[in-house]
Amino acid sequence: MSNKSSTVKVYVYDLSGGLANQFSKAFLGSQIDGIWHTSVVVYGKEYYFGTGISISKPGFSQHGQPMEIIDMGTTDIPEDDFNELLDELMIHWT
Repeated sequence: MSNKSSTVKVYVYDLSGGLANQFSKAFLGSQIDGIWHTSVVVYGKEYYFGTGISISKPGFSQHGQPMEIIDMGTTDIPEDDFNELLDELMIHWT
């Protein structure tokens, strides 16, 4: 079991690739800056909800490159405990 801390970051993606910002006013009558999706990066992996909880190498998900990366600090929760919790959540979040 690993007891070292890990940085925690939130990756923010615009699923429209900038199209919502560019065309929403004309098509919808109101401005939408993006169609946002987020993921959490911790322990060197990117976790996000897609078809259930998915895991990828940070910045290499199907969402492309993040528009913004937000530093959330660190966690001292052991990685094994985090993975155990994630395994439990994956049963319910399909």
